[in-house]
Amino acid sequence: MDQHLSKNAEEWRDTTLRQAQTKTPQRQKKFVTSSNIEVPDLPTEEDLRNFDPHTNLGYPGEFPFIIAAVEAYATLGKVSDAMRHVFGEQREFRSAE
Repeated sequence: MDQHLSKNAEEWRDTTLRQAQTKTPQRQKKFVTSSNIEVPDLPTEEDLRNFDPHTNLGYPGEFPFIIAAVEAYATLGKVSDAMRHVFGEQREFRSAE
């Protein structure tokens, strides 16, 4: 049996994923986090084309996104809204008792 190796995510969706879904369909069409952020079916480096780890991520304990906002004189509300948009909100879940 020949092993197919996709060259990109679109080809993977058209070949490997389609073949797998004929055997076992997905449970639902799309998945979202508790913050209503859609989870991609296949996260790849293609999703990170404009991602600069130094600028966008930084190092543990350092927050380049907050520093850039403060340097631009952003208000606390604007910084909070931007962080909510990027990271979502943490919500507490009640356990069923």
